[in-house]
Amino acid sequence: MAGEIQIHADVTAVTLYAHVWNSTGKIFNATTSAFETYATANIGDYDIAMTEQGTASRFYLGDMPAVVAGIYYVTVQQRLLLAPAENDTLKGTENVYWDGAAAIFSPLSTPSSRLATDSAGRVTIGSILANAVDAAAIKTDAREALANALLDLTNGIEMGFTLRKTMRLIAAVLCGKTSGGAANPIFRSIDDTTDRVATKATGDGNRTSVTLTP
Repeated sequence: MAGEIQIHADVTAVTLYAHVWNSTGKIFNATTSAFETYATANIGDYDIAMTEQGTASRFYLGDMPAVVAGIYYVTVQQRLLLAPAENDTLKGTENVYWDGAAAIFSPLSTPSSRLATDSAGRVTIGSILANAVDAAAIKTDAREALANALLDLTNGIEMGFTLRKTMRLIAAVLCGKTSGGAANPIFRSIDDTTDRVATKATGDGNRTSVTLTP
C-alpha cells in the first residue's frame, strides 16, 4: 500500500498527517496496527504521515494501512506544534472505499490522480467513464465487505438505526404476517421468527406506542 491517501492542500512545506476511522467510529492505531476507541492520551499513536510531492506542489500523499476491505473515513490535519494535537487544523475529510489492497478511487486529491483533466483543470467525462468501477472485477469478499459496511453503517438512517435494521422493519410492515387486529397490529419478520413492529393505539387509531425489534 502506498500513496492511497491524497490531498491537494492550500499550503506548502507543512506537516500533514491522516487519521483512519472504521464504520463503528474506532480509530486506527498505527503503533498496534488495530482499531480502538479514540483516547486523547493515545493521539500520538494515530497519525499516518503524509509527504508533499516535489518542492512546493501542495500535493501530499500518505499510505493506507493494512486493513480489511470496507469503507473508511479519513481525516487529514496540519500539525501545528511538535506533536499531533486535538486542535490541529483540519485540511480535508472523505470516505475511502478500500478493497483490501487498493483504494477503488483516490479520495482526497483534487482532482483525483486517476482522472484526466483538460487545460482548465476540469475532470473529463471520458476519464470518469474509463475509471468507473466494474463490480464484477472486485473480489467477492471485498464486495461483501463494502456491502456490509454500508448496511451496518452506525446511525446510517437515524440515531441507532442502520440501513439493515431499517430495511428489516420496513419489510415486516409491508410483507410480514400480522396479529392483534386493526387497532394494535403486530408485524412479523418476513421469515416469521420475530415480532419486528408492535403497536398500540387509541380507539380513534392514533398510535400511542411502537415497539421496534430490528
